[in-house]
Amino acid sequence: IVFEVTDDGMHGKIVSLDEISDVKWSYDINWMSNCSDGNDGSKNMMDQSRSQVAKWCYNHGTGWYCPARFELAKLSKEVLTKVNATLERDGYTKHEGFYWSSTQYGSSYEDLAYVVTVAETTYAGKTAGTSFYNQKGQARKGVAVKKF
Repeated sequence: IVFEVTDDGMHGKIVSLDEISDVKWSYDINWMSNCSDGNDGSKNMMDQSRSQVAKWCYNHGTGWYCPARFELAKLSKEVLTKVNATLERDGYTKHEGFYWSSTQYGSSYEDLAYVVTVAETTYAGKTAGTSFYNQKGQARKGVAVKKF
């Protein structure tokens, strides 16, 4: 489902129809990778042999990736209302909850990565689009994104 459009509709981003629950960012919570980009998850070099959520996203096919922190934030609020209406209409589960981003918390904290509240308004007391960090071994949700 298209959730972002640029260049007069010529380019943008789509989000997967499906999602994964109870997935970890990494099998090895102390593994660091080049995942510092907060705006473009395709630039974050997640190793699918070490990351459950990366492997799931990459298994969608060429060009699919785990979104960065602020890509997930863009998916929330008004945009998510439209995405979820389409998902429900076509028999899929709505996207809502705490989702792993591909953005690590910082170079000094190898065991932490950002989670984003994906919601239409709020979820579990957190405002839509809010990000916070979790240990990479925590079970969260994942969703895949692709550019066009």
